[in-house]
Amino acid sequence: MVQNGVIHLDGFPTAQDPEGELRRHWRQRNPVIDGRRTAYARGLGFPSAENWTEDSALSPDAELLMTASEQRPGVIEARNDLWFDYGSNVVRYPRWQALLRSLTLPVLVIWGSRDDFFTTPGALAYLRDAPHAEVHILDTVHFATLEDPDPVAALVSAFMTEHKLQ
Repeated sequence: MVQNGVIHLDGFPTAQDPEGELRRHWRQRNPVIDGRRTAYARGLGFPSAENWTEDSALSPDAELLMTASEQRPGVIEARNDLWFDYGSNVVRYPRWQALLRSLTLPVLVIWGSRDDFFTTPGALAYLRDAPHAEVHILDTVHFATLEDPDPVAALVSAFMTEHKLQ
């Protein structure tokens, strides 16, 4: 099962340009990018009446937990380290795609259509390597399992039953 996990550049627009800012950062760490990410994380507000909208499908407690977790000492720096290292994943994409093509396992892909970072073409790209994959695009952001858990659970349960994975 894949949930907004990209292994094709199709679904990762900010990484498509080999000479773009992000790919250059992965080759040689850019402190400006780390600074932007740090400022963003430190600027996250805790859920309150002033910064909460009814449009958010995530519960305030999930938002609170994510914000509090992000802002613990050392977490921002560790996440910047992980983001810098993410470039090592991109160079592995072709190997992961080849592995997927070689497997005969059933594949379930669940994707949030409103994920601005790992976009819907990334979900559809799985069909190139696993033509029989089930691809489901939900009206959610990146965290479909948090935002709309009931449909995700139903899809996973039906997939497991259909493929006798229980």
